[in-house]
Amino acid sequence: MPVQETIDAVGELRDVNLPVGAVLVNMVREPLLPLSLLPDIAAGRLDTSELVRGLKSAGIDATDATVSALAGEATDHANRVLLEQRERGLLRAIGQPSVELPLLNASADLAGLYELARRLQEAQLW
Repeated sequence: MPVQETIDAVGELRDVNLPVGAVLVNMVREPLLPLSLLPDIAAGRLDTSELVRGLKSAGIDATDATVSALAGEATDHANRVLLEQRERGLLRAIGQPSVELPLLNASADLAGLYELARRLQEAQLW
C-alpha cells in the first residue's frame, strides 16, 4: 500500500478504535552511492569524469552513450533513495512500529524468503 494510503488507513482504523499493527516497508533499496552526494546526483550534478575513470579501470570502453546511461541510472537511483527517505519520515510520524524489508535483487528464491523471514523475526512484532 502506498505511503499516503497507509497513513490514511491508520487514521481511519484509529478513528473507529481498531488496533493497528506494524507497518511493513517493502522493497527498500540500499543506497549504492554516498548519502552525502545523493542530493547533487539527484539534481543531475554528477562528476562524469569519475565514471569514466571507473569504467576504464574496469576495462570497459567509456563511450559517451555508456557514461550518459550510467549517469542517468545514478540520477534515478538517487531520486528513488531520497524519495524513500522522505516517505519513511512520513510513516514515522504516525507512530506505529515499522519493519523495513529489502528489495530482493534476484527473483524471490528461497534465500531471499529466508532473509525476509529473518527480518520479520528480528522485529519481534508479536
